[in-house]
Amino acid sequence: HARAYQAGYGVCAVSRNYALEAAQKHDVLWGLPEVRGIENCMPEGERMAALADASEYMESRRKAKLFVQQKYGLKENPDARMFVFVGRWVKQKDVDFIAD
Repeated sequence: HARAYQAGYGVCAVSRNYALEAAQKHDVLWGLPEVRGIENCMPEGERMAALADASEYMESRRKAKLFVQQKYGLKENPDARMFVFVGRWVKQKDVDFIAD
């Protein structure tokens, strides 16, 4: 499809790591000039607005993290890393890596 309908330019994957894996694993992608991963799905305008007022943005993140930690009875730690997965918990999504 990429070759026939997109002039063979390339394809995008949901992350850089998945793009690298797919480019090696799936021979249909081998002839493409590029298999690129998109790391941040936040719209550019929102990202730029967040960066413009970084202190307000970081404070809202801190409050959101504290809220989640309190709501779910987690240890309150402003330095803790949080991971959120929104999607189907199926092998095709490589969620087995999340579980590990």
